[in-house]
Amino acid sequence: RYKRSFKMLAAEKTGISRCIKADREEAMTGMIEKLNSLLQKKKISCIELTRAYLNGIARDNGVLNAYVRVTEERALETAAVVDHKLAAGQILSPLEGIPMTLKDNISTRGVETTCCSKILQGYTPIYDASVWQTLKRRNAVLLGKTNMDEFAMGSSCETSYFKKTKNPWDPAYVPGGSSGGSAAPRVRISSLIPSRACQGY
Repeated sequence: RYKRSFKMLAAEKTGISRCIKADREEAMTGMIEKLNSLLQKKKISCIELTRAYLNGIARDNGVLNAYVRVTEERALETAAVVDHKLAAGQILSPLEGIPMTLKDNISTRGVETTCCSKILQGYTPIYDASVWQTLKRRNAVLLGKTNMDEFAMGSSCETSYFKKTKNPWDPAYVPGGSSGGSAAPRVRISSLIPSRACQGY
């Protein structure tokens, strides 16, 4: 009887986790589609959108410690390429012009990648990870590298060599890990989009 109860509890917990994951994925997909539509309809330029995100990082990162490295120059260069395509009347691919981040254990050629460890401080990869190669080819806009537990060994984002990432809902709490730096900025994304771009959406 007890074995059956534990199995039922485990199944229920698994089902709840899957629902939560599905809801989160649906929310992020919806945001990407919305941003893509705003760009395609020229309600906002990619440079405007990118600057809005960069301003949000400048405003919040001192508290959240979500980013260990901001790639502002690269982000604006990519945004300019996307705006040029829009001006030429070209159709954007789904991820084109979408601001995004990479965890600090994803290799990025020419951008310091440390796995948030002192051991790798100053290491600049000479190659891109496959995931970044794919995103870069699609002109996704890299905002920066995000904080994490050192070498991804942790579940609270408190073991980073640089700083501990704070929970955006309450800085007294942790955001979870090891990808806490990637998770922390998400709750503030919607507030970054200029309100004029959303009128009539």
